[in-house]
Amino acid sequence: MRWTARILAACVVFAAGMGSAQAPVTKLALVIGNADYNGDGRVDASATGIAASEAAGFVPDLRNPLNDATDIREALMRVGFQADLVTNADGGTMSAALAAFGTKVAAAPDDAQVVIYYAGHAIQVDGANFLIPVGARLPAADFARMPTNQVQTILRRVAVSTTEISEQLKQLRAPGANLLIFDACRNNPWEERVRGIGRSASQTRGLAEIAAPPRTVIAFATAPGHTASDGGGRNSPFTSALKTWIGKPGTVLQILDSVGDEVQTTTGGRQTPWFQSASVGQVCLASCATAASAELTASEDVVIGAARTLGGDTLFRLYLQAFPNGRYVGEARTALASAGPAIPVAQRCEQLRVPVNVFFNFDSAVVTPEAMTVLESFARQTAPQLNLLREFCGLSKIVVTGHTDTSMSPTYAVRLSQRQAQSVADALIVQGFPADQIIAEGRGSSEPLVATGPGVREIQNRRVEISLAR
Repeated sequence: MRWTARILAACVVFAAGMGSAQAPVTKLALVIGNADYNGDGRVDASATGIAASEAAGFVPDLRNPLNDATDIREALMRVGFQADLVTNADGGTMSAALAAFGTKVAAAPDDAQVVIYYAGHAIQVDGANFLIPVGARLPAADFARMPTNQVQTILRRVAVSTTEISEQLKQLRAPGANLLIFDACRNNPWEERVRGIGRSASQTRGLAEIAAPPRTVIAFATAPGHTASDGGGRNSPFTSALKTWIGKPGTVLQILDSVGDEVQTTTGGRQTPWFQSASVGQVCLASCATAASAELTASEDVVIGAARTLGGDTLFRLYLQAFPNGRYVGEARTALASAGPAIPVAQRCEQLRVPVNVFFNFDSAVVTPEAMTVLESFARQTAPQLNLLREFCGLSKIVVTGHTDTSMSPTYAVRLSQRQAQSVADALIVQGFPADQIIAEGRGSSEPLVATGPGVREIQNRRVEISLAR
């Protein structure tokens, strides 16, 4: 039963997206990313650009929030969210977007899932948090001599209070929940100007804790009173982890725990994400890791699908152990009764071909909209079985192989097929497959799907195939 437990751990968690009889949950998201803070139409996070922005009274541009917001929106959409994206928004635009989203939330069912994500600059004063819009300037004033409430009043005129965000939410019932995510604790010079109002620097850095309303989880890129990194790559450390974990099975709180562990590891302990939660129960964005009988139908399909793909008797036996009263018991028993000589698992799995082909236009390595639909469907429907087979077979690499027709020289055909394979590999990474486990290679016209003579354009030969290997 040990293998049974491992297989169930690999596949039961995908149940939510694979044929559940329950009505789909309404999922709404608003994603905001601000980067071009001086509003000059470009993001300049260099030392020179930062100095120029600060001299003009703006907070400095940030390198990654637009990427962060775009990637989070895509990750949410992959798990069924209707996600609105707002970028480089001034105060009026942010408030209008929040109000419009609040109208959608008000009209949604009471068991909806609601996410608001913000990436950009923010500041806190005595426990009040403010998100900084594009184009905002802090007035010239001696904040050290002002009472706290006056400072907060000034900030409300130029920034967006997190209270305004909370006002867009509503009381939800299970399995609905609100999730507020702030990748917004990035250091900015406004903090220096408001520190002189009676608090230590450590108390005014980053954002302050927010009391979570009922059925609401509030996540911060780092702990209260600390600042978070913007990151040197495409994303901030927090969003880099979050966009991956959003699509994985588990409850919201489990996902945030995993994000926190990953960020602490990647930053060497310098950044510790933080979240606060009212009681929300078992709320999952993608699917819930549970072995409840109501959710075993999908995992049953995955296990029998893997058994059919691999053949042999091992997976059929595991199916009968896991699902003694399952829908495919007869098929599994028949397969076991008629099984021929045992074939070693390693031999059956050594080069497992996944049933998906992606076709390309002539002399092109651009993934067409039709091909992208195929890849999205593959990720949505095949990934659960793929994960199971990879674990069962001991395979760790996804091999993406490009092929062309015979209408071009062999040398050019190899180069083009390599580019096509890389295009599909990049698309798979966007769909959530790990980049370090994908190998892209080109075979040129040496392995046609349809036999032709030289110099023939054949679309079925201009393809990319996906397989597994050690």
